Amino acid sequence: MELRQLEYFLAVAREGSVTRAARQLYVAQPSLSRQIQKLEEELGAPLFDRSRRGMRLTPVGEIFLEYVQRGFDQFEAGHQAIRDMLGPDRGLIRLAFLPTLGSELLPEVLASFRRRYPKVRFNLRQHTTQPILQWLAAGEIDLGIVTALPIGVWERMHFESRTLLVEELFAALALDHPLSKRSTLNLAELANEPFVMVRPGSGLRTVIETACRAAGFEPQVAVEGEDMATVHGLVAAGLGVSLLPDLAVPERRGPMPGRRLQVAAISLTPPAALADRCGLASRSLPTSGGAHLPRYAAGLHRQATSILTVRLCCRPGGLG
Repeated sequence: MELRQLEYFLAVAREGSVTRAARQLYVAQPSLSRQIQKLEEELGAPLFDRSRRGMRLTPVGEIFLEYVQRGFDQFEAGHQAIRDMLGPDRGLIRLAFLPTLGSELLPEVLASFRRRYPKVRFNLRQHTTQPILQWLAAGEIDLGIVTALPIGVWERMHFESRTLLVEELFAALALDHPLSKRSTLNLAELANEPFVMVRPGSGLRTVIETACRAAGFEPQVAVEGEDMATVHGLVAAGLGVSLLPDLAVPERRGPMPGRRLQVAAISLTPPAALADRCGLASRSLPTSGGAHLPRYAAGLHRQATSILTVRLCCRPGGLG
């Protein structure tokens, strides 16, 4: 029995599909299938029920999954404990982050961190919230910057987190939209408007849908984009309206002469229910009792919150 086979087994069990697991692991699908078959032959029992609908664990597979996951959790806990003991002044930190943070904020945070800890190296990935959570659960990254996690998800997936930022969301409209000159809007006023959304799996999608339902309607999705920058451009082109957090609406920070695609960003009333949480997440360690994030995470958190506070204070309206 090889460690690689166990990793493949976990991926297929998690994804419920050989195709998706192979794509996630960057391996050929036939190779992954052969390794699963070899593992089943060695155990003397099938681990999966195979059908057109996907791969479902058999009772034997469910028992085996429990022990394999426990073993990987302990291995990761040992690995993490050593990295934590060594401190944040050396080694590799695997970090995944949201696309809106990649162009400006994150480079500044990492540069600030590296000035203090010059021997640290970073392996970076960029995606929306749901894939980042999956990478974190699988131990493929050490830290993730995510947003809009449903209540209880930290505990269910054995994560710990610290809040980086709570942003106000704004109604984003094309400049020629009939409501674009308003200073404030009630979200219910957009009930009959076509919405431009990020694809399912994004934390922002969850925030928008939850906010619209609280306002008494289901958003009518006209167009879906891969990230907030795309949503911003589609709204500016008049393909619908959306809700965007402050970081994704540069128009909030002053005039933008020369920029072709711009939106009107309008405050929502009431704004309290439309907070978009941005947090730094890591896996809980069995030995930590859920008491703290790794030491290097605390260092990154200090740098990020310091920079975010300065940024927010410099914006029109400050932190209020």
